[in-house]
Amino acid sequence: MYLIEGLEDDHVATLTKVHHSMMDGITGMQVAGILLDFNPEPRAVETDDWHPEPQPSGLQLVAVALLEQGSRLMRAAIEGPVAALRAPQETLQEIGRVVSSFPNLLRGTLGEAGPFNVAIGPNRRFAMADMPVSEAKAVKNELGGTVTDVILTVVARALRNLFQARGLETEGVDVRAMVPTSTRAEGDSSGGNLVSSMFVDLPVGPMSETERFRTISEVTRRLKTSHVDEGVSTLLDMVEWAPPALHRVTAETAGRQRVGNLVVSSIPGPQEPMYLAGARLVAYHPVLPIGESTALSIAVTSLSGTMGFGFTADWDAVPDIDLLSQGVLESFAELKKAIGV
Repeated sequence: MYLIEGLEDDHVATLTKVHHSMMDGITGMQVAGILLDFNPEPRAVETDDWHPEPQPSGLQLVAVALLEQGSRLMRAAIEGPVAALRAPQETLQEIGRVVSSFPNLLRGTLGEAGPFNVAIGPNRRFAMADMPVSEAKAVKNELGGTVTDVILTVVARALRNLFQARGLETEGVDVRAMVPTSTRAEGDSSGGNLVSSMFVDLPVGPMSETERFRTISEVTRRLKTSHVDEGVSTLLDMVEWAPPALHRVTAETAGRQRVGNLVVSSIPGPQEPMYLAGARLVAYHPVLPIGESTALSIAVTSLSGTMGFGFTADWDAVPDIDLLSQGVLESFAELKKAIGV
């Protein structure tokens, strides 16, 4: 964690960096809830006398791994048949939904290569944008969709601005976004990553922002009924049973593959006012990793009443990154005007 001073209006910022293998977006919000206070007066923190356990030996690691995998295998062998016997029809329907999702999953991942599907370099660009959570909810309530639909709509318009500035074709063009979705059960406070994904085609052609919203909302509704995210989760669960050597090969291969044209991630958090050492949290802008062949990632965090957009891109591939933050605000202003907000 870095403390950054000297910002406008006597603001300060904190920059935290955590490897994505340790936590997903929801876990990140849980950590933010620990670091931040819900009152201007800082909490009294008791001294923690925690000490790490001794580093385990190789033999101990093997024993723990065998125990964990064995217990999971036994649990699956017992719970699966029991659930099937108790509700055979529901079990068959669930299997059918997951199996039927695989073709949709295979069709939905790649899409046509776009301007962000290039080999990335070592340097990054970053841009930000803010909007009130209450106004985003007002838009989705009036137009009949979700907050995620609002986010995808303003991102689609931002991409249109960038395409136009670059002289690229937009008529009838869609940009495929990989949209992570949480598979975490309500109340689950465990760490790690519990996410799946759906792939949404974002229209960047000429149309009103309300028409763009309704088009995207219809796409996301259809994808949710196709159970593609369940197919992704099932594939990930299956990979866990593979040998560790295969994990490494699979991860390295997958990391080099083009999956969609960009990533758009939305992470909800507490909406109450939050403070750090008495300072009010103004906005929280996430920095999402980019892939070897995916030069743009967009993450949105709804925290303390503000929806903070973070645009992370390869330095060379997206020199015009500011067009994205401007486009998001322009789109949102048009959506609000259309519903009279």
